[in-house]
Amino acid sequence: MPTLANQLVQFLMGLFNNPAAAQEFLNDPERSLEGAGLRQVCAADVAAALPVVLDYAPITVNDSSCARRRTA
Repeated sequence: MPTLANQLVQFLMGLFNNPAAAQEFLNDPERSLEGAGLRQVCAADVAAALPVVLDYAPITVNDSSCARRRTA
């Protein structure tokens, strides 16, 4: 049986793959959490889960955005 912490991490990870859900979460986090069955989760719980989420977040870096600009 999944723990509440695991369910929260999975919910937050899912926001990376679903821009509409991510926007809904930004607009009304409590409603989004409730809709995901995480009604008992508070802002402190989300803050505590963020380091775990960010460790595994599917983030890519564009090489060209990291290149230094050279002046002639």
